[in-house]
Order: sequence, then structure tokens, then C-alpha cells
Amino acid sequence: MQSTPSLSSKDMNRIAELENVITKLQEQILMAERKEQALRTAIDIFEAKSKKKPLLDSLNESLREEHEPGWTELLDCRAIDSIKIAKNIAEGHTKTVQEGELMGKRVAVKSASIKGKDVKRCLEDGLHKKDGECYLLANYKVLKEIMVLRQLNHRNIANLLGMCVRSENSSPAITERGVTLVVEIGEPVQLHKLMEMDWPSRVQICIQLAALLEYLAESSMGSIALPDVRDEQFVMIDNTIKLTDVDDIFATEPNCDNSMKCLLDGKETGIKCGSSKKCNGLNAFSNLQRLMAVFFAPLLKEGCPTEKQEEVDAILNKVKNGEMDAGSMEILLQGFLK
Repeated sequence: MQSTPSLSSKDMNRIAELENVITKLQEQILMAERKEQALRTAIDIFEAKSKKKPLLDSLNESLREEHEPGWTELLDCRAIDSIKIAKNIAEGHTKTVQEGELMGKRVAVKSASIKGKDVKRCLEDGLHKKDGECYLLANYKVLKEIMVLRQLNHRNIANLLGMCVRSENSSPAITERGVTLVVEIGEPVQLHKLMEMDWPSRVQICIQLAALLEYLAESSMGSIALPDVRDEQFVMIDNTIKLTDVDDIFATEPNCDNSMKCLLDGKETGIKCGSSKKCNGLNAFSNLQRLMAVFFAPLLKEGCPTEKQEEVDAILNKVKNGEMDAGSMEILLQGFLK
């Protein structure tokens, strides 16, 4: 992407980082027909200097093909324009999430956030001549989430219901937004509410999360890492916990450090540096450790029946020490419910 004179050096660095992410996504998408052209068209659109450059219908069409989320087909721009926005659900650094209604069904609508911290900082620094330049980074995040959800299919990942790509702009009006993503809606997860559930129900939640991690470790995109795990990244839908925020994930294993070691948060993991100087397996290990801290340890240890405490401790210790993968953990946890 060519640099824009009015962009600050910090923004250019962030654009470069996002460009690297999209490049990696592009390499994976090239394996399927039509997806290469879809991403290339999207990148061309967002690189365009003219705010009013017409958008090719082929991008929306190629992304919608072969997907059946509950409606007969993926929602297109016209259908999304008909969504009635009810309220704001969440406001992040780059995105806003709103509750909407379409044909009597509640949905979650994601788009670039005008009030997000990143966009506000960009608008207030006085260096940008066009508002669209500040929305560029936020729209890239939404576009990336569309492309990721387009490739992932698991019961513990929120279903992609629709998408619309118009331009690099952003607007409070749903009919004028540059990039809009629609996913199934759920109740935002809060750990303290999960802790109020009985122990078997909490075990079931952990089983679902272990199944999700097993899928991410072997996904079609590669081994996917969740760099920042928080409870608000998940929702509950019909007693099923689902990952709903995927714009920060990546699907390449980290490089070994200068000492040919594989580290996580500065600590050795025991994972061997591969011949390609990649830490194969580090993404899966990292996911287990991060979910251990946020979900597995508190949900399994609190209120654990006395007769199962020793076995629970053994499972958690093996996971912590890298001696158990997500698939094995899932199987052992299922044994608690028999």
C-alpha cells in the first residue's frame, strides 16, 4: 500500500501491520476459487483515494456464495439496509456492535466505530485531511473479520449471517456504511455469571471451549492463535458458548527467538524450534494457556466435587505444563458428565 502524505507515522505503521495480516489471509484464500479476486478487489477498493469510487458487486457476491446460515442465503447489502438498529451492544477501539432486527430475528451488526478510540485519536490529531483516512484502519478490521468467518465453520464460532462492502467510509446510517458485518447475536459472556452455574454446566462450557481450541489448532487456515482472550469476546446462544470477535486472530506459527527457543510471554515453553525456524504447536499451546487463566481454572476448580478434585487438578497441571492438548482435555472432561 502506498503511503499517504497526510497520514502520521504511527498510522502508517499500523496500516503496514494490517497489510501483513491481509497478505497472510490472501495466501490462504488463494486455495479456493473466487476468494483471491474477492480479497484483491477489497484491497483495491480500500487503497482507492476517491471516496466515491464505485464498488464491484462481484466482491459481495463471491463472499456470499455457498453459505447457508439459517436464512436461505447470506444477507446482501439490500437486506442489510433493511435491518432496524435497536441499540448499541459494545464499543471497541475500532468497531461498534449493535443489536438489530430483520424479519423478526435479532442479529448483531458490526461496523467501523466512529466513536472508537483509534478513530477518535486519528480525527483529533489534526494531520488528516479526509475523515475516510481515519476509518480506513477500522474498516480493514471489519473486512478481516468477514474473511475469517467466511473460512471458519464450528458450532462454537458465531455464524456469519451477512456482509456488505461499499467503500472505505463510515456512517451512523446503516445504508451508508463502508463495511458492515452481520452475525448471530447472543448474550455477552461474563465470567461471574458463568460462575453462578452449577458445576456440571460449567464443565460443559469447558468441554465446548476445548472443542473450539482443537478445531482452531487444525483449521483450514492453519493453526489459529487467539492473542488476547477475554470473556467479552464470547457470547452464549442456546447454552452454547461462541467466539464472536475474531479480527485479531492470526494463523501462522511464531518464529523462534534468536536463541532458537520458543517463548510465550518471555518464558520457555518446551516446544522445539523447527527446521523452518518456526515454533510449530506454539499457537495451540498459547490458546490453552490463555483460556486456562480466563475460563478453565476458575470454572473447573470452584465448587468442584471433592471426589473429582484430584482428577481436575491433574488435568489442569498437564495443560499448564504442555503435557495435554485440547482434544485430550475434551475427552477427559466429558468423562465427568457420564
